[in-house]
Amino acid sequence: MARCAFKPLFERQAQTEKIRSVQGMLQRFRTLFNLPSTICESSSKGEHDLAIREYKKAIAKATIGHLCSLQKQQSFWAEIGTEEIVNEIRKRPS
Repeated sequence: MARCAFKPLFERQAQTEKIRSVQGMLQRFRTLFNLPSTICESSSKGEHDLAIREYKKAIAKATIGHLCSLQKQQSFWAEIGTEEIVNEIRKRPS
């Protein structure tokens, strides 16, 4: 009887824990998700060194174990479009 009464509470608690876990993951990868806009903004201001530095920092963060396989890394960078942005920056005259 008590289990039936508290079941919705336990289900909500489990759902809350899942949401917190996802929120923590999003927070950890915030730099990666914001990378395309950060690079574009830095580039448009002429701060190409900052754009490249942010890109390198993100690559280092991504390769430290979270996106360990090369195939996963390539897929991730292709999906957020960062490689194209960095290549465009490299082609611009300094």
